[in-house]
Amino acid sequence: MLLKKLSNILLIFCLIVLLGLVVWYTNSFYRFTDNIDEIILNSKVELAGDLTKLQSIAISIESEQGVAVWASRQAYKELSYKHYVGKKSHLVFTLNSLLWGASLQAYLTEDELFLLWCHFAIYTDKWGINNAAIKYFGKPILELPIEEQVAIISMVKAPKKYAIGSRALEKRVRKMIGEI
Repeated sequence: MLLKKLSNILLIFCLIVLLGLVVWYTNSFYRFTDNIDEIILNSKVELAGDLTKLQSIAISIESEQGVAVWASRQAYKELSYKHYVGKKSHLVFTLNSLLWGASLQAYLTEDELFLLWCHFAIYTDKWGINNAAIKYFGKPILELPIEEQVAIISMVKAPKKYAIGSRALEKRVRKMIGEI
């Protein structure tokens, strides 16, 4: 009898959690899927060409999981959190970032997630690694030599530390070229 009551309570708890996730998904993620699709399409057009080399450089510098986490965190921050009018807490941000990450990894392919990363990777005057490449080197990212591509991608995690022309960036580029 006690076991049956406990299993019923556990079942009700699981259903409430599941219902909460469904409500969260429709209110916090699903309504932005059109925006995400548009960003990916624009990134595909902007970065027209073979992205395999660029993707392998990014993954060797950031790791595959690092690319996915950065893309989902920045997408959540720019599309949803920035417009959230309620009380903004670190806990809410962290939980929603985790849920966005899981949702994006289920919703997108690895290549689409990389395109989302390319859009949100770095902000100069506007978003995107291609815009950063044009700003700093005067050419789109796919037209740059590998050293300059590595420099742009290295700036993603710490743009001030790895600023163009800094010793730290030069050292990092040499190290990453050796590892690639």
